[in-house]
Amino acid sequence: MLSVTERKGILIAVDVLVAAVSGVAAYYLTKVFIARPDGDLIPQVWSISLLAVVTLCAAYLNELPDTGAAQMRQVFWFRWLQAWGAAMFLFAVVFLLLGSEWASQDRWKIGITRASPLIFSFIILGFLPFGRSIARHTLQLDHNRRRCVVIGAGKSAVEFLHLLSSRSSPWEVVGLVDDDPQKQNGTFGGLRVLAPIRDLPRLSAESGVADLILAVNSPLRSDSLDAIMQCFERGAAILPVADAVERMFGRVPIHCLGSKWLPSTFWATSDAPLIQRVIKRVTDLMAAVALLVLLAPIYVLLLPFAWLVQGYPLFYRQQRVGQAGRLFTMVKLRSMRTDAEKDGAKWSEKNDSRITPLGKWLRKTRLDEIPQLWNVLKGEMSLVGPRPERPEFVSVLEREIPFYRARLAAKPGLTGWAQTKLGYTSNVDDARTKLEYDLYYIKNRSLWLDLLILFRTIRTVITHQGQ
Repeated sequence: MLSVTERKGILIAVDVLVAAVSGVAAYYLTKVFIARPDGDLIPQVWSISLLAVVTLCAAYLNELPDTGAAQMRQVFWFRWLQAWGAAMFLFAVVFLLLGSEWASQDRWKIGITRASPLIFSFIILGFLPFGRSIARHTLQLDHNRRRCVVIGAGKSAVEFLHLLSSRSSPWEVVGLVDDDPQKQNGTFGGLRVLAPIRDLPRLSAESGVADLILAVNSPLRSDSLDAIMQCFERGAAILPVADAVERMFGRVPIHCLGSKWLPSTFWATSDAPLIQRVIKRVTDLMAAVALLVLLAPIYVLLLPFAWLVQGYPLFYRQQRVGQAGRLFTMVKLRSMRTDAEKDGAKWSEKNDSRITPLGKWLRKTRLDEIPQLWNVLKGEMSLVGPRPERPEFVSVLEREIPFYRARLAAKPGLTGWAQTKLGYTSNVDDARTKLEYDLYYIKNRSLWLDLLILFRTIRTVITHQGQ
């Protein structure tokens, strides 16, 4: 079964291949039907390549869905047409309108042929969805899904089935099996308990089951273990439900974890190699300095305007909990009223009435977070990592949510995996879901995952999807 990252990686490779094929087709169509026989076609290669890069970047910033469900196909086409139109507009403004002037100046040496990128744009408009459709069928995202049985009919199984119903899945769930007589022939998560676990070999043979999803935390009886082993010996794959959720959804489901998970799995995989930590720190320093220099002119204009609109103080400081539980002072550009916490600490929430009109814009553009680059320079934060929480909330969440303190194993960041998946945390349930994404990041952190998070953050800022 492919993980979320593997699925997206294959789809990106397909998109790049489609862009390359579309480019070649546009090149030869231009050569045969439009360009003069003695014409220089090198500018066409440049223009097609530039438009291909712009188009793919626009598509990824608009996050095309990778599912073939009917409602998602509508979303796909809406977002793809948005991205395609934005790419064409940007290319027209930057390259086509200025192309003739640039072509006449020897220093650029990339004259723009107007016909070739236009032909390319219409070819890729149809070819990219066609390539995605072939990829979905090849990856079995919609059809010919693997049949599976869920072992166990408890909370973990119900949560797993609920998650599967929320998106395209590689599985067709035949049903559940459980040894509890009271659950026999009952319905859980919309599916029936078909049999006790000891009947798995018969059920697997009759239904063509390829995978067994293990959703039980309690010890299994010997006859149940024998039945599972028989299925395994016949070629069935056995996958713990926590691993299935992690691979499919990019989060670690804490409701599926037993007491042994933390020492046996998380601690063994969460410590990044030394070279990776050094590269991450050097990258943090270079990026923080570059961003501070680039954004300094904006802040020179923004701070006087913020003072006129919101008054003092311009910044506010809060204590946050960092790596290993160490406290540090985080600085942000103020986006709330000065009396926002007159009744004590309170979570931010969607459409929070305490946020000022200017503050809403600051949060959408993430400009209120820029002063935290100082924390990055000091080594208290990183560009990417779990967002640092306030001590008042940490003390509550540690009591309410299992494994919550495990998120302190990593240095907090300006942005994180959870922030690309969810909005602001407004209650304990939101914090529990955000923790699942944070644990996934800590367990699987890498430079590539950091780049993916930064890319998604840029998309969020550009599309103004933040609060």
